[in-house]
Amino acid sequence: MKKPIMKKEDLDKEYFKVSVSKSKLKKNAKRLKAYMDFRASHEKLKHEFDANFYYDCFKKGMRTFFGVLCVADGAIFRDNQNPEAYKEFLEHEKSTDLDKEYFKVSPDKTERTLH
Repeated sequence: MKKPIMKKEDLDKEYFKVSVSKSKLKKNAKRLKAYMDFRASHEKLKHEFDANFYYDCFKKGMRTFFGVLCVADGAIFRDNQNPEAYKEFLEHEKSTDLDKEYFKVSPDKTERTLH
């Protein structure tokens, strides 16, 4: 007896059915929104979807948005439509993450005094 043939959309949904925490999906929905804003500004386009839109799509099993492919937990895997924008976003993201790791020390803590 032959196995029933599944449609591609159904196969994709089955492939991505993985137990993923809601907080991880929400975090990745926010990151995807940030990337889509970044890419839209570089393409001189408008991007009007919010993080809730992407989160709801993730919950429904969707993982591809305007050429951006996400993995099961919603993390961006690659951008097939504009890979250069994604590379630039990663560089921008790295440089802004450094700012979060360091904090300013007040001048009185950095001045040396001779005793």
